Amino acid sequence: MTAKGYLCTNVLGMEIISERKNRILNSIGDQAGCVRTHIDTKAELKPRAFRYTIHIPVKFREKGTAEWHEGKTVNISRTGILFQSDMNLPPQSLLEMQIVLPHELAGESQANVCCWGPVVRSDQNASEAGRTALAATIRRYRFSHD
Repeated sequence: MTAKGYLCTNVLGMEIISERKNRILNSIGDQAGCVRTHIDTKAELKPRAFRYTIHIPVKFREKGTAEWHEGKTVNISRTGILFQSDMNLPPQSLLEMQIVLPHELAGESQANVCCWGPVVRSDQNASEAGRTALAATIRRYRFSHD
C-alpha cells in the first residue's frame, strides 16, 4: 500500500497508484464486460495479476513459423493469456500472439498488442468440443494505438 492508495496493475501492466484510479479501472473493466476472476488476498504471497474475462480474437504462431492460427481469448492479464483454438500445442512451445484490445480496456482508442511467451498448459478437455484451451505466459509485449 502506498500513501495515496493501493498499487495494482491493469491488463496492459500500467501501474495504477491511487484508489480513485483503481475505481476507474474497475469501472472500465465492468463497462467492457470484463470480470475479475482472481484476487489473491494473502499478504505473504505475491499477488497474481488480475485476470479479465474477455472474449476477443487472437492470432498466434509458433516461433520460427510463418503460418498464423486463430483463436478466441477466455481471459487475459498482464502476465498471461488463456485462449481456445483448434491447434493443440505442447507446453514450452514459444508463441507470438496478436490481439486488439477494445478502447474500454486500452484507453482512448483500441490497442494492437503483440506479445511473446511460452505455452504453459494445453488442455483438450477444458474447452468447447473440438477446441483446445491453451494457456501462455506473456514474457514481453508491445502495443500501439491506431
